[in-house]
Amino acid sequence: MILIYMKKLKENNFYINNEYNPIYTLQGLFVAIAGEKGGISEIQKILEYNDIDEMFAKYFKLKGSEKIDKFIKSELKNRTIKLVKMTQPVISTEGRNLV
Repeated sequence: MILIYMKKLKENNFYINNEYNPIYTLQGLFVAIAGEKGGISEIQKILEYNDIDEMFAKYFKLKGSEKIDKFIKSELKNRTIKLVKMTQPVISTEGRNLV
């Protein structure tokens, strides 16, 4: 489960080094969601939480690791699909790349 993995990363320093710590990617995801929801004021709200469980319970209205994991996986999947679609070359009717 992603939530348990995140806690292990934070608590046990279970990563190669700070430069490649995946927790930063997940934190960036949460900030991006808040920013899309309401800009700087929402980002400030999400950064005020000291505990990740509190953030999920109060900001995202999610309790329990199953719901949190499902939410994170869904967000990552949807954003990956969007990114892939954005980066695919546009093909003209003659079969040539337009980008």
